[in-house]
Amino acid sequence: MLFAAICLDKPGHVELRLSTRAAHLAFLEAHAPSIKLGGPFLDDNDKPVGSLLILDCADAAAARSLLDGDPYAKAGLFESVALRRGGASSARRCDMAHWLFKSEPTTWSFDQQIAAGKKGTFWNGVRNHLAKKHLMAMQVGDRGFFYHSNEDKAIVGIVEVIKPYYPDHTDETGKFGMVDVRAVKALKTR
Repeated sequence: MLFAAICLDKPGHVELRLSTRAAHLAFLEAHAPSIKLGGPFLDDNDKPVGSLLILDCADAAAARSLLDGDPYAKAGLFESVALRRGGASSARRCDMAHWLFKSEPTTWSFDQQIAAGKKGTFWNGVRNHLAKKHLMAMQVGDRGFFYHSNEDKAIVGIVEVIKPYYPDHTDETGKFGMVDVRAVKALKTR
């Protein structure tokens, strides 16, 4: 569940913030899976006056406990801390990754992808270990650009992952896998 933590500094406490910053950054790094986004609020003179953190926690109590462990909070920097819960749709949008799917149009075109409809198709034939790693990281709902390589050299559409990584039936070595994708929309190329 996502939470927005809006933390406002006590007036005149810039030095406390700066002297505690290294410990705060180490805390953020140590809790990276639960802290999706963070950064300072700035005044008109670009001086920090607070923090905004987007947290992914089981519930409000867990989010509050995480905030209480922040070195800024322990040092007494904050005048106020407001915690607001986000909805389920905002949780998915925050985590969504975006990818690039390359294909030669003579091998598999975006028109063919559109023709496959909502059931989509498998994205197979990847035989590169770095690309395999990216395929393994893809989650249902992630979107990507569909790129026509060689002839067109253009992004021609948007696709969505509809099935996560699974073994590629065309790989005789058994080392590589694939995902399933469906067309979302075509893009104008010229």
